[in-house]
Amino acid sequence: MLRRMNFVIAGVTAGLVLAVCSGPAQAQVQAYPVKPIRLLIPYAPGGGSDLVVRPVVQQLNEVLRTQILLDNRGGGSGVIATEAAARSAPDGYTLLVGTTGTLTLNHVLYAKVPYDPVKDFAPITILALAPNALVSSTKFGPRTIQELIAYAKANPGRINYGSAGSPTAVLYLEHIKQLTGADILLVPYKGTGPAFTAILAGEVDITLGAAGVFSAAIKDGRLRAMAVGSQERLPSLPDVPSVAESGLLPGFESASWYGIVAPAGTPRPIITQLYTEIAKIIKTPEVANRYLADGAFGVGNTPEDFAERIRNESGRWARIMKAAGMKQESF
Repeated sequence: MLRRMNFVIAGVTAGLVLAVCSGPAQAQVQAYPVKPIRLLIPYAPGGGSDLVVRPVVQQLNEVLRTQILLDNRGGGSGVIATEAAARSAPDGYTLLVGTTGTLTLNHVLYAKVPYDPVKDFAPITILALAPNALVSSTKFGPRTIQELIAYAKANPGRINYGSAGSPTAVLYLEHIKQLTGADILLVPYKGTGPAFTAILAGEVDITLGAAGVFSAAIKDGRLRAMAVGSQERLPSLPDVPSVAESGLLPGFESASWYGIVAPAGTPRPIITQLYTEIAKIIKTPEVANRYLADGAFGVGNTPEDFAERIRNESGRWARIMKAAGMKQESF
């Protein structure tokens, strides 16, 4: 009997020792992060993604007590970096800057994109929304959305729209044409710079692009701003109405967003931790004011809201493309 009691006591003691010893080890396994985090950016350094991401990363380094390594991998309309993120281990140590283009437009515009924006990623939060501005040459008569639509309908085919050459710009024009029934001619250019120069010179009548890019030219009178493509006015351009104010383009929104996503299967506690900390940082005066000065709005929405936006926007652009009779391009 005594021998049996000694055996039981020894077993209990061993169990307690094992529990005490494994507790810290278990906690260490569950701690996050315990090493640097790689953040893939699907565009070259110095672009809009960098401007949105860097202010947040600076503070996130301090909060997480680690180093977030920015890895710019431009090329292939953002596909190179996005595919790399999709194929990475879902452990929280590889994240991606997901954008309107990479997560809602690429698989609509191109055939055989090597990732699925819904199935391959776990959304965390959108950092910022950067509205586009509809601007016109000072030589162009119409000054408002209302005047533009009326003129386009009365003069079919006489308005020239300068495009920066991206399929995205074409989709926005097609959406405007579908909503208004207006006939507007597309004039493609090889990039934002040439399109910007063309509208300043009056070679084209209107164009659509990042409000921050046109802001200085709008303020000094070299360009006219008809509207911004957000639901509300931009503090940096308070005299420019939003498209929503006109009431003439229901459901139209022209803006680029930049968010953080992780590979699908990343543990939910890590997603929640990153969302919570990033959302706090976006709301700090330092970051919020920085975004506003650059013509953008801080967002910080939930992972669920972000996921819903990706699904909804993908479906909307697919419908617009189909109605326009546009075909997918080879990637």
